[in-house]
Amino acid sequence: MKIGKLILCVLILILIQRLRMEAQTSTNGGEVVVGDGTAKTNPALAIDQSGNYVVVYLKNTSPFSLQFQRYDNEGNVIGAETQISNTGLDVNNEHNVTMLPDGKFVVVWVREISSSDQDIYFRIYDEFGAAVTSETEVQVSSNFERLPQVDADNSGNFVVTHSDINTGAISLNRFNSSGVAQGSTITVGNTGISVNTSIQPHNVAVDSDGDIAVVWKDFDNNASPATTNLGNIKLARYNASGVKQGTD
Repeated sequence: MKIGKLILCVLILILIQRLRMEAQTSTNGGEVVVGDGTAKTNPALAIDQSGNYVVVYLKNTSPFSLQFQRYDNEGNVIGAETQISNTGLDVNNEHNVTMLPDGKFVVVWVREISSSDQDIYFRIYDEFGAAVTSETEVQVSSNFERLPQVDADNSGNFVVTHSDINTGAISLNRFNSSGVAQGSTITVGNTGISVNTSIQPHNVAVDSDGDIAVVWKDFDNNASPATTNLGNIKLARYNASGVKQGTD
């Protein structure tokens, strides 16, 4: 009789474990509609060391609204869909996000000030999705700035890069974990090509110690007119203090 009860208990435990595994598989494997189900575009994604992640996207409202939604490591929604920019000024479809080690995250985006002035802004959020900083301009200027990229080190210090259409260069700005600027703007890959050319595609990566690498599509200055279809991919390296290492 005791053996029969023991076998029954074992079978019940096996069944419970199987049901848990099936529930986890269903949560992790299924497709989930992000946000409230309204039209959205240009998703950006970041994940922290615990497997929690955040999705940033442009919501089809008037004007367009930049939003984020957080999820835990099993794909369950955390909190409500949250609007990032509250100024009422237009944002376009160029934005990015990176996670910091403590669960905080940094969002960068393009704000359209006028037809000739677009600026890059960032905002830091804590692990609960609450804003830690205000909407902060990365580099104060009246230039036409595009394609923001962002990455962070293991201490939460982060780097923002963007393409400056007026100068034909990529600009790099460093910030500590509180969003305070570190040093001045660094010019990366200055081609000297005018505003009439296309933007420079690029990306940035920061290692655990804060060393920085930037890659970009270089223009062919010898072409007439200058074109993005020719030229090279270039790489520049900087240490955590923003000092260039080697040559491009």
